[in-house]
Amino acid sequence: MPWYSEELRKGANEIRQGRHERGFERLQKLYDDDRAGPDAVNLGESVLWYHGLAAAHLGRFETAIRDFALLTGRAVAREAERPEDAPPLVANDYRFILATMYFLGGRGDAALQTFRRALEFDVGHYQAHMQIARIHESGEQWPEAIGAWEAAIAINPDDPTLEIDLGAS
Repeated sequence: MPWYSEELRKGANEIRQGRHERGFERLQKLYDDDRAGPDAVNLGESVLWYHGLAAAHLGRFETAIRDFALLTGRAVAREAERPEDAPPLVANDYRFILATMYFLGGRGDAALQTFRRALEFDVGHYQAHMQIARIHESGEQWPEAIGAWEAAIAINPDDPTLEIDLGAS
C-alpha cells in the first residue's frame, strides 16, 4: 500500500461529500511532502485526479491544469510503452479534461489547441467539437463556430440540442 493511501482516502471522501476545500487541503499536503518527488512523480494517478478535481471546483484552474497535464502525460507515456495493454482513449479522455480546464481558466488558445489534439485521436468526439464551437462563439468567430457545430451534428445527428445550439450560434 502506498505511503499516501490513508490521506488519499480521506481527501477523496471529503471531495465526494462536497467539501472540496478540505479535500484539496488534504491532498495538497501530499504534494508538499518530500516523498511526492518532483512533478508528483511518486504520487498515484488517483491523487492527481482528486486534487485536480477539487482544484477545478474551487476555481483554481492553473492547479487543475497542472494535475490534468500530468495525468495526460502519464497516460500518453503508458500508451507509448505498451500500446497493446493501454485502454483505448484514456490519454484522450484526460486530454479532453485538460482542454476543458484550459477553457475554464481563460486560456482559450491552449484549450482550442488541446481540443483539436483530442480530435486527432478521436474525430468522433463530438463534445470536443461542441467545446470548440463555444470557444469560437466567445470570440465572435461565427463561421468557425458554425463549422464546429455542424461537425458535432454530423457525428451525433440524433441529439436535437446540437441543432438548437447551431441555430443560436
